[in-house]
Amino acid sequence: MSDTLTLKHCNAIHRFLRERSERVALNATWQRIHRDLDVGEVRENGKSLHFNARAQVAVLSRDEKIARQSRQSAHLEGIGLDDWQGVWEEMKAHQVSIKQQHMLAFGSVLRQVPRR
Repeated sequence: MSDTLTLKHCNAIHRFLRERSERVALNATWQRIHRDLDVGEVRENGKSLHFNARAQVAVLSRDEKIARQSRQSAHLEGIGLDDWQGVWEEMKAHQVSIKQQHMLAFGSVLRQVPRR
């Protein structure tokens, strides 16, 4: 997500996606999202932001997911992991995602598939 968007913006996008709405009130939060991500169409004399294309919703969904993963990684960087710090560093070095780490914690067997 854009560096200018805050947790408040991420939460607004998350609520929008969860509610599966087609429009939102064009308040300051959504004005910033509209400006930075170039999504939605301003209607009703600037009172609402409409989303009618699935592609626009997909942009919001992707950016919200990226922001959430970024916050999770930042949290892990900032906490004291004690004996687990080495494990975290190794996971980062091998680019193991937060989701993959979660699956490993529950004993799932993962196999690495080379990227093309």
